[in-house]
Amino acid sequence: MKTITHEMRKKAFAMMNEMKNDDKVGYISLAHYYDAHKANFMRMMDYPMDRVFTLREDICTVKEYNAFMDYLLEEWLSIGIQSDNSPVIYVDDIERMVAMCLKLRICAITGRPNADIHHVDPIKMGNDRTKVDHSNYRRMPLCRELHIECHAIGQEAFNAKYHVVGVYSHYHNGTKDEVDDHLRKGGKLTDYIETEEGL
Repeated sequence: MKTITHEMRKKAFAMMNEMKNDDKVGYISLAHYYDAHKANFMRMMDYPMDRVFTLREDICTVKEYNAFMDYLLEEWLSIGIQSDNSPVIYVDDIERMVAMCLKLRICAITGRPNADIHHVDPIKMGNDRTKVDHSNYRRMPLCRELHIECHAIGQEAFNAKYHVVGVYSHYHNGTKDEVDDHLRKGGKLTDYIETEEGL
């Protein structure tokens, strides 16, 4: 099996370092933060008792790394980490991240809650937004300031500046309270998300 590169390992630790510095987390060393997430990740993934997850380059497979990065992204979004950096710089699957943000109505760039839902594919004039099937349109959640900026500079320039994309998404039924309860019980946000890309 293919193992991770040094750059991949650095990206995971940079993301955890960003997360641990948020006020909601409180002071904790990066080593302790990594150990706590490693233990939680192993529980969630039902690791056998004789195996330990590690980000060592000669041991961690790319598949394990991708699952761990998905786990960290879900933690980032569900905790509501506020940062000058978007989690987009730490993840390889931008569409997956945007779909997770869309479900929680969190800005895909700033992580702020109560995001506007921006239609990348505009709803044509004369259509009633309340009656349109939104699954036929690519969308992305943006805070109000970035939503205004996107309309001001245009979609192509905005995507190039912030490295995000709109996604087609289809949700299972589930209110925000149901999703929050599911997450508290150890469920994954991706249990509530499907996209045409096969999440």
